[in-house]
Amino acid sequence: YCYQAYLAFPFCLECGLSGSIEMVAAEHVEDLVLRQGNLWRFIQVKTRNPEYGPWKLSDLVADSGGLRSLVRTFHLVRNYEVILELWLEGSLAREDLAWGFTDKSANTRDDIRDAISKRLDLNESDTMEFLNRLRVRHNCTPRQSIVAENIRRIGILNRSLNTEQLEFIHDAIVSRVYAAMNQESLGKEWPRYVVDPEAVTPDRQAIWVAKCLTRDKLGPLVAPLQVPAR
Repeated sequence: YCYQAYLAFPFCLECGLSGSIEMVAAEHVEDLVLRQGNLWRFIQVKTRNPEYGPWKLSDLVADSGGLRSLVRTFHLVRNYEVILELWLEGSLAREDLAWGFTDKSANTRDDIRDAISKRLDLNESDTMEFLNRLRVRHNCTPRQSIVAENIRRIGILNRSLNTEQLEFIHDAIVSRVYAAMNQESLGKEWPRYVVDPEAVTPDRQAIWVAKCLTRDKLGPLVAPLQVPAR
């Protein structure tokens, strides 16, 4: 749970600094959603203790696997410009079918398509479309060093700030992500609300707004980083 918020930090930083990311949303069904113009990026985050070894395809398509959750999102928002991303702490197993995701050959390999189709209950055309939208990133920054990496990112932006100031900015942003995650769940229709806010019922409107971290909300938190050019 904490790891998801820490992974969201760089996106919130870019959003607050008026980069390409216009909104970061946090929810229970998909861990993170990013809006970049007309493109929506749904990101599922999975952690793994080293003693369990590298990720295999069987792990990714299990009941608690990240691909199964992304397939649910795929069915809800497939008519929109959406990318589905799986971010993994730890490596993919080199001798397993999962390694095909590292060189983007997954959608061209019959063995991977067959395994995805069977385990995730997709027909042939849906399997191809799902894999074409899917991006798998492994070896994400591990839990024990991600906070230090985030703070390093801030320090690069403004080298005049001391460690205490950098930590304050980091913790303020992460706290906003926590607050968004802790809002009441919008249920399984959540991905549809992301791409079509008008579908949110009036009684859920306040919850939806609280989950969306926009430039207006994040900008003041990163204001100390926006120093005049010298």
